[in-house]
Amino acid sequence: MSAPSTAASQIRALDPYHPVSLVLNCQDYHFESYTAGTDIILQDTYAFGINATWSVVWNTPCNETYGDCGCDNCVGELEDISNRLDDCEERLAWLGRGLESAVWTVPQAFGKEA
Repeated sequence: MSAPSTAASQIRALDPYHPVSLVLNCQDYHFESYTAGTDIILQDTYAFGINATWSVVWNTPCNETYGDCGCDNCVGELEDISNRLDDCEERLAWLGRGLESAVWTVPQAFGKEA
């Protein structure tokens, strides 16, 4: 998957003065490929007002196969945000990119679960 890296290169060609960022909603869905070439990785953890086990929108359980509860492997607590930040930073370190990319958060509420 080269689209994220190609997009980052194109953005830098058009505007070399600003960082390239990417917002991730999933915990580890092609993390390495999606974050390639990004300066700032924003993790989009929906920790507020979610039901971490049941998708009200899709009427399915939230697991590896079904559902969208807004936060992969979360429990619906504020700590989900800091846990995801730590997770992203660890993944970048494992990839040897721990010093070249920043990790920010985009905390939000999700859907009709509240």
